[in-house]
Amino acid sequence: MNHNKSLKIIESVFLSLAALGIYNGIIQFAVYPALNLAMGPESFGAVLTLLSVMAVAPGSAGVGVNYARMAISPKYSSSNGDYNAYLLICAVVCALISTAALFLMKSADAWALILFPAVTVAAMLRYYSDVEFRLHLNYRRYFVFYMLLSLGSLAGLTLFKLTGRWELTILLGESTALTYVFIKGSIFRRPFFRRSENARAVFGSCTSLVLAQLLSTFILNADRMLVNAFMGGAAVTVFYVASLLGKATALLTGPLNGVIVGYLARYEKPVTRKLFALCAAGSLAAGLLLLLVFIPLSRFAVGLLYPDILSGASPYFLLANGGQILYFISNMMLVVALRFMRERIQLYINAGYAALYFALCIPALASGSMAAFVTAVITANAVRLAAVIVIGTVSAKTRAC
Repeated sequence: MNHNKSLKIIESVFLSLAALGIYNGIIQFAVYPALNLAMGPESFGAVLTLLSVMAVAPGSAGVGVNYARMAISPKYSSSNGDYNAYLLICAVVCALISTAALFLMKSADAWALILFPAVTVAAMLRYYSDVEFRLHLNYRRYFVFYMLLSLGSLAGLTLFKLTGRWELTILLGESTALTYVFIKGSIFRRPFFRRSENARAVFGSCTSLVLAQLLSTFILNADRMLVNAFMGGAAVTVFYVASLLGKATALLTGPLNGVIVGYLARYEKPVTRKLFALCAAGSLAAGLLLLLVFIPLSRFAVGLLYPDILSGASPYFLLANGGQILYFISNMMLVVALRFMRERIQLYINAGYAALYFALCIPALASGSMAAFVTAVITANAVRLAAVIVIGTVSAKTRAC
């Protein structure tokens, strides 16, 4: 039984990482380079900034409600309506934020005002929707879900070439994956908005985790928005390319955390300090290995995909990728801590992290130095990881009960 369970966990991790690895590979190494080639660094930098907005608001809402449903499932009963009602509120907020972003970026043409809010709402529902497969530990369907998302995004490039609208590239991928969930899943089945007796508790849990995720995701994507504000769209492209592999790794946080949450929800023993420390040590060792691999690999990948930006991005490969890897590790450790740490504490950790990040990064950008900025980012992420490990170790059980 233990052997079979171990094989099941290994299969889940493999399918989860493979699914997001393929998706991020297609986005980072096919879709984005194609858009950059067609649009040029300045215009593509503006698109990256809008995509950051899309990742922050819809991503935080979708992932936060996703984590809440996973955390709640072993504790008490809830209904689809509890989550759907909350998502409806989030959809309105996301649409308003995306509309405001278009005006701030001076990109608010008629089609953009229709398509970009639609993309953000679809993305929010997609971020939430993979809970359908993680709740039941069905990672084979999870894999299919992300394959459809990947192929839809790749096919969306054809729509971009025909219409010139980059939003259609993203929208086709999101809608393809959502259609699969509507057909195969149950989280969007009727009654859509009937709430359970625990609706108030669900609302509170969702809010805490959405806010915690919002702070974390905002920082992950704020780099591009801040660089755009202080240094312009071309600098956004340079920073994005310099941190390309590290950012792709940070984006794998979601699927890996999904596996962790799914199995921890069924883990009957307490998470001990020893187990938490082992997770931290293993994560740090894996992160160091990734960084050693990414330095030479970045030069090859950027030289192949963004040859015109290689000379400008190469001085920042070490620090830019290192900062993203530290972010990835701390996010993973926070999810492990979710098993025994109150949601509110995670919110406090991310609030402190946000304050430190801006305190370090804004002066660095104001100096006009990209080197100062990437140094500030890796410093903030290192402090966050240290805080997570210390607070998690103190909060974990001393011994198994």
